[in-house]
Amino acid sequence: MTLVLSLPQDVDERLQLDADRKGVAKEELAVDIIARSVSKSSAPVPVYDFWSPVPFEALADAQGVEPVGDFKQWLASLPKVEGADELVEHIDQARRERREAERACP
Repeated sequence: MTLVLSLPQDVDERLQLDADRKGVAKEELAVDIIARSVSKSSAPVPVYDFWSPVPFEALADAQGVEPVGDFKQWLASLPKVEGADELVEHIDQARRERREAERACP
């Protein structure tokens, strides 16, 4: 199916900027946006424009996590890392632990 849209100039420009930022064609981005907006899911999906601020609570909810209550406390809980290799080791270990926990919970 072919659909022709007449977009206001400012919307067209923002769509082009966002497509450039994502490295895709403007038309592909428009198709993706429309496809997501008519999702088969019965749950309402909040739509947030790239240019509009999204509340932290909404971001956390969309990702299935809790927002950080105390940034300093969260930052202190992170392991101290000396270099890129050590960071990769920490990430790999965290992934292994997460996978093991997922396998343990049916």
